[in-house]
Amino acid sequence: MGDLERVVDEGMSRPSINRDRHCRSAGGLLCSREAVSRLAGRRARLLVASLAALLLAACGGGATATALPTPTPSPAPTATPRMTPAITPTGPPVTAVPETRAPALPAWRYVNSGWGLPSGDAPGGVFAEQLRGFVITSQEALDAFQLAFLLRRSLGSATSLGRVDFPNSILLAAYYLWRPLRGDPLSVVGFSLDGRRAEVLLELDDSAQGKEYPLLLAPMAMVALDRSLFPQGERIEFVFRLTGGSQDGEPPVTVSTIVIR
Repeated sequence: MGDLERVVDEGMSRPSINRDRHCRSAGGLLCSREAVSRLAGRRARLLVASLAALLLAACGGGATATALPTPTPSPAPTATPRMTPAITPTGPPVTAVPETRAPALPAWRYVNSGWGLPSGDAPGGVFAEQLRGFVITSQEALDAFQLAFLLRRSLGSATSLGRVDFPNSILLAAYYLWRPLRGDPLSVVGFSLDGRRAEVLLELDDSAQGKEYPLLLAPMAMVALDRSLFPQGERIEFVFRLTGGSQDGEPPVTVSTIVIR
């Protein structure tokens, strides 16, 4: 029994010796209680870790995690365009208006008209019915034409004869033998130019308005043309022709002249 007691005494004494040695290595602090609590905490943590490892192994910890399915976004609703109802016109259908063109201005310009008594004897005397035409290209020719009348009666203003621009214009004059003095029956109604041939259309009104006098005179008409209408330095034939009335179809009168600019 003595040996047994010695062994027990030694076993009981060793922890205190070791504890005292540990406390002395930490700087002499009394830390027996702290050391015991720390050791207990470490054992608890080891136990928890062991249990967690066992649970993971039992549940198939080596399996690969499966990703959750990604939700597919639904397409955004497309806006349906609003349909505007067609508007049906209720009024009458539109009718195309034909294009109206202004009438072309005549190529001639009015200068003078009236009556005259030409000098000299006309073939056939007072019973003659004859058209005479003249092409006047200078002031000298106009003066000679005026002097060829024993009597002149102009309608309107006679001053237009003094304003003729002869360097740029020519005059066409005509009179008809014979007619009773009444109104203003002779007039230029048309002009055309085809190469070297120009045609002057005149109209003689058999029922001219106005008071009739007991005189036989020659109704006269005069117009101006732009000289640039004609070829430079070439001979042009001017054909004076009556149209309309009882004189329609009479032989025309042709006057030939050279136009010089």
